[in-house]
Amino acid sequence: MHDEGYVWSTYVSGMYVDGHEREDVVRYREGFVKAILEVLNSCFRGESPSVSKVQTMTGDSSKAADDTPLGASEPEQVWVTHDETVCKANDDNQFFWLPIGETKLKKKSEGASIMISAFGTENGLLKVPADKAETFKAKHGPTVQMEAVFSMEIGKSKEGYYTNDKFLPHVENAINIFEAEHPGKQGVFMFDQAALHKRMSSNALNASVMNVGPGGKQPVSRSSTWNGRVQHTTREPSGFR
Repeated sequence: MHDEGYVWSTYVSGMYVDGHEREDVVRYREGFVKAILEVLNSCFRGESPSVSKVQTMTGDSSKAADDTPLGASEPEQVWVTHDETVCKANDDNQFFWLPIGETKLKKKSEGASIMISAFGTENGLLKVPADKAETFKAKHGPTVQMEAVFSMEIGKSKEGYYTNDKFLPHVENAINIFEAEHPGKQGVFMFDQAALHKRMSSNALNASVMNVGPGGKQPVSRSSTWNGRVQHTTREPSGFR
């Protein structure tokens, strides 16, 4: 079997494909890094002529921050990042201290889960300053969140799941908090490629939610532009096409 190119192996639970040096991946990565460096330079302009935060954050000594002073009409930009995580009740460490002669069985289920989503800047968690709390509540309501943190218990029998419908109000509140904490400045909000961050509009021209044939439950899609041409959805008595 070795002569035929086979090896003795076992089943795996997942598959990894090394494609990070593929031409299209490299091209995308280079474009992404160039765009991010431009944003970083814009966020940290004029802060220090000798120490480049861009160099510190990227590890590239060839990239120096733009120290040109901001124009009178140009707002200062602030880098705002977002991330979420899930904490599970039975997400224990693999190793722990145990009295000699005793054993401990690991629970099969993951247990109850709590999802936490938050926004932050280089100064820490995004939150309303204490001296602006009353003004912020008067404008957005007495029950408004004062910190850009959202948490919920995950599960059908709990609070459901963290979907785009829950995420968007959180983003809106984070923007309001940012404006209170950084008046007159412009926020540069950065998100990762999580599926809930890439939701299409409910009436987007999306082939994945259309039926193959007429009839049945069909979405009402708006006209859109694809490859330079306007694409229309027309309705007939038997359905859409």
